[in-house]
Amino acid sequence: MNGNIPLSVLIVAIGVVGAGGCGSAGSDGPVGHLQGTVTIDGKPLPADARARMFFVPPASGNNRNRQPVTVEIVDGRYDATQVPAGRMTVTFDISRFTGKETPRERSVPLKEWESLVPEQYQQGLPIDVQEGEQTHDFTL
Repeated sequence: MNGNIPLSVLIVAIGVVGAGGCGSAGSDGPVGHLQGTVTIDGKPLPADARARMFFVPPASGNNRNRQPVTVEIVDGRYDATQVPAGRMTVTFDISRFTGKETPRERSVPLKEWESLVPEQYQQGLPIDVQEGEQTHDFTL
């Protein structure tokens, strides 16, 4: 080996490094930083719940290839940085293990989870995200 790196390898490496920042939530436009609480029927989420929320842009125009922003809900609170400003649909995945498991051959048992999101909120809630810091509480 003579220590020279083929030009084609350098071009690919530069392309991979250059593409690393593409497609991030706040890469092309103003972003909002949202914080707040999530409750169900005015009550805190159960301590044993697995909870997260998704800020989903409309699938049209410049948003066609934009991915949802996923945020964990911890102790009933969320902190969403870098949410693109504009119209979004916020969806929720809040579930709890039922205690039941389905055995599977040659694999770990499949745990059964129940959704805690009320039916009327299963399709999400519309929200207008503004640029900058803001508080938005969700009561499901």
